[in-house]
Amino acid sequence: CWRDFWHFLRCITYGIAGNNAEYTSDTGLHYMKLLYQELQVPLDAMVVGLEGIKTASLQRIDEEEGDAIAPYFDHLIERLKSFRI
Repeated sequence: CWRDFWHFLRCITYGIAGNNAEYTSDTGLHYMKLLYQELQVPLDAMVVGLEGIKTASLQRIDEEEGDAIAPYFDHLIERLKSFRI
């Protein structure tokens, strides 16, 4: 599941390119949650990893651009956090 970080970054990029901060599919996330439960994916580690990718990405651009793209990261981070419930 560590490879998922690459896919997360790709999806975030598609959301940014499409100017749609709500770029995830409820159905897709439902099945991802089931898969993560079955594989016993460490959700806390996945969230921390995605937050790290956000931090590293925002450090590479100016603050104004960072403010514009942060919601795309935050959307996916919040969706992953919801898997814990």
